[in-house]
Amino acid sequence: MARTVRPFFAALPAEYRECRVTMRHRYDSHNVIEHKKDKELEVIEVCSVCGAQRTQILDLRDRFYGQIKPSRTRMRHPQGYLAPAHSGGWMTVEERGVLRMARLGY
Repeated sequence: MARTVRPFFAALPAEYRECRVTMRHRYDSHNVIEHKKDKELEVIEVCSVCGAQRTQILDLRDRFYGQIKPSRTRMRHPQGYLAPAHSGGWMTVEERGVLRMARLGY
């Protein structure tokens, strides 16, 4: 089996690879904006590793208190984080495995 990674993913900066390989971001800080009229909280979090920003809307109505409104969740990634259009798209499971092992020194 060939253990290769497409050039785009191989060239990612270490902080971008960290979040892509682990398939998660580290949100250590956040800002909260209350929208009283709409009975919502807007929560803006920034990844301390790669700088990606996630915005989620939380419901403040009694019946749905604290629930995330998934259709209103937005992600903003730093320049160069996402693969360019027509480059093969998502990182494959195999590519993620190769980068994960390289991260561990194998």
